[in-house]
Amino acid sequence: MAYPTNDWTTDEYLEIAKKVANPAKKVWGAEILTRPFRAIWFNHGENARLYSPDSTKVDGYLNSPESLAAYEWFYDLMRSGVTPTVSDMATLSTENTGPIDLFMANRLAMATLNQGHMLNAVKAGKNFGVVREPGVGDNPRHVNAWSLLVGIWEGSQHPEEAWTFLKWYVGPEGQKFLMDNANLFPSIDSVAKQYKDADKDYVKGFLEVLNDTQVAIWRGAHPSGTKVEASITDLWDKIKLGLITKDQIKGELNALVPKAQAVLDEAKKTLLY
Repeated sequence: MAYPTNDWTTDEYLEIAKKVANPAKKVWGAEILTRPFRAIWFNHGENARLYSPDSTKVDGYLNSPESLAAYEWFYDLMRSGVTPTVSDMATLSTENTGPIDLFMANRLAMATLNQGHMLNAVKAGKNFGVVREPGVGDNPRHVNAWSLLVGIWEGSQHPEEAWTFLKWYVGPEGQKFLMDNANLFPSIDSVAKQYKDADKDYVKGFLEVLNDTQVAIWRGAHPSGTKVEASITDLWDKIKLGLITKDQIKGELNALVPKAQAVLDEAKKTLLY
């Protein structure tokens, strides 16, 4: 089967996962998503968010048509038989086996992995491709990416020396050092292009994916989102465990709005957004 292309859709994701899965042999087409409101969620549209851009309103966002469509897509994924079951993952977790281990063992066809996982797959000689998160219509595409956060402790006895190091660390020279000696792919484009395998498909594909809008932009601007999301995990768990029907999801989302709004209002007292 040919690798999916960057213009693939969430529907195509499901179809491909079904074709490559072999549940009888414990070979899965796709992983269980870690959580909602990441790249695939955001790809459903600008209203597929926990709350409004100005951090004032949950209604019309958490329960928007776009958010509902994302939850229903996740429902279809979990009922398709192409992912490990929750009990499968519980067993695998006790064996310290995660998505990367299943992928490396040829038991998981598609997985959202990080750059360190990718480099491990390269070293192991795995034949794989890198592709964007599947899209929905003409909506902007997103990527689950983030950056290292570094700073200077306010109680540092050597702030000037720390500042000198910090400037080197986050600048081109420091970022190249980390790229050459660790598993970092720097956000400085001119440095990333100097990577030893810059001419190879896996690096080109990885860097191309990073051009999509990063989920971390919304997350960073809306710190209360973590608390709001934590307050609505019951729906996520019900879908994973098969404790809800697809036609019940809309009502569940609507019912969660008052609770999520209260959590947002409380969180904003300290987190502001």
